[in-house]
Amino acid sequence: MARNLDRFNLLPNSLLFNIISLLPFKEAARTSILSKKWLHLWENTTNIEFNENFFVRRKEFLNFIELWLQNHKENSIDFDTPEALFELPINVYEHKTLESLKLFSCSFIENELIKLHALKEVSFGWIELKNDAIKTLLSNCKMIESLSLKKCWQTTKFECGSDDLSLKRLVVDSSNFLDPGFAINAPNLTYFKYRGNSIYFEIENSFDLEEAYLDFRLEYESPEEDDFIYKVITDFNHVKVLTICSYALQALPNHPGQIRLEDNMNTKHLKIMTDLHDEECLGVLFFLNSCTMLEILTFKLGFGRLFDGDSDKYYLSDGGDDNPKHWIGNLRICQCMTSTLKVVEIDNFTGTENEIIMLNFLISNGTVLKNVNINVQKGEAQKVQQYVMAFPRASKDLEISFNC
Repeated sequence: MARNLDRFNLLPNSLLFNIISLLPFKEAARTSILSKKWLHLWENTTNIEFNENFFVRRKEFLNFIELWLQNHKENSIDFDTPEALFELPINVYEHKTLESLKLFSCSFIENELIKLHALKEVSFGWIELKNDAIKTLLSNCKMIESLSLKKCWQTTKFECGSDDLSLKRLVVDSSNFLDPGFAINAPNLTYFKYRGNSIYFEIENSFDLEEAYLDFRLEYESPEEDDFIYKVITDFNHVKVLTICSYALQALPNHPGQIRLEDNMNTKHLKIMTDLHDEECLGVLFFLNSCTMLEILTFKLGFGRLFDGDSDKYYLSDGGDDNPKHWIGNLRICQCMTSTLKVVEIDNFTGTENEIIMLNFLISNGTVLKNVNINVQKGEAQKVQQYVMAFPRASKDLEISFNC
């Protein structure tokens, strides 16, 4: 140990600073006990985290923050506390070169925060966003590229943006707004993630949007077959990577002849959070019909949620099923299955009847399939492999792999 430490001591401080910055903040601080030389090296870390859980008393925590801010000029600061316990120290607003700011349960002065024009990454959590805080922040801090809101609430409509907005990444997770919807003008937006109740998004100038993640599983009302979800999906039909939830699968129209969007979707990688219950399977077919350029299809099983009562999980039995499920009658070979779909991925495959039927449908009709990757629960591996390997294959180049 001593010999290894001597070798580290031969390294220049600039390299040691880089090494220390790769460590979690708490571990970096612990290096101060290694030797006299290392006593203050950790203070040059660029990975700063102010977490009250590291301290026994709040007073010690606040004193540490004040002392650090008085003696260091860093470009990234992360405040994280389990609940709204204090306000952002006034010293932070003096760091004009600050590029990253994460405030969880930590209030701030809006008129002071907007003076931090170098900000590129901003995260808020567990706080009330008063008035037009976000709109004002983005309007004044033009360099912000990433904005994340987690479990925040706002008493006014979430509306912001302009043609010169630099925002590239927007995450809205479990946050509530007075108006059930929000509008944003973000010409440079490439990634959008939403998790919460079903609301309408109005995202203008989003031609560069490459990936969207839409999760309405926090919705407490049963989905209705109306135009709401249909319109939401239509607005995101140009994204290349789309993640969709169980709620949307159940809310999409399933009338005969309407199991697809009016226009083709440009999605090349579709990720579906589902349990492949009967109520969800028609929604899956809706997307397979709509995504005519689909290349990768990923099923994330175990994330489904039924809204209209309980549904049994039907396991494949030797005796078969005397009552065919209504969605099976809508199985049709989709355009993507004979032209573009090359990879199918299934996580947490357990061997339910609907899982078996859906997989058989894809393998038996996917003429250009290259790979089917199945992650199976350990207890089901042998049974699943027995069924799947017996499926007829439409593609001569198909390789099927199983992982536990």
